[in-house]
Amino acid sequence: MEHTGSLLTHDSMATLLPESGVGIAVVTNTGMVSGDDAPLIVDGLVDLARGKTPRRQAPFTGTADPALAGLTLLALGLAVRGVLRADRWARRNARGPLRTGLRLAPYALPVLFCPSRSSSDSPISSVC
Repeated sequence: MEHTGSLLTHDSMATLLPESGVGIAVVTNTGMVSGDDAPLIVDGLVDLARGKTPRRQAPFTGTADPALAGLTLLALGLAVRGVLRADRWARRNARGPLRTGLRLAPYALPVLFCPSRSSSDSPISSVC
């Protein structure tokens, strides 16, 4: 008889072996990224409780951790690249107040079309 549970920060599994009177409970702090650690540990402990040799199984963290480390290094590299290129980007995009005003104009549309909520004469007021 088994029961598993999982949250963002931990996984758990409880197993009862009625034939031998053994109960096993395992809680791991691996979370949802690699939720197979608790079942793998319980499977090994069940094999030991039954007098068998536990099977060697590789947990998902063996693949997830290197992949997440690679993504972290990629994000770090892109962040450094962004910081190094920020000065050039700022100089290229500093083209004066007129260009900045034109780029910000679309953000003013809701203010222009929805000036007040009390005015129900406008056909757009039902949308705002």
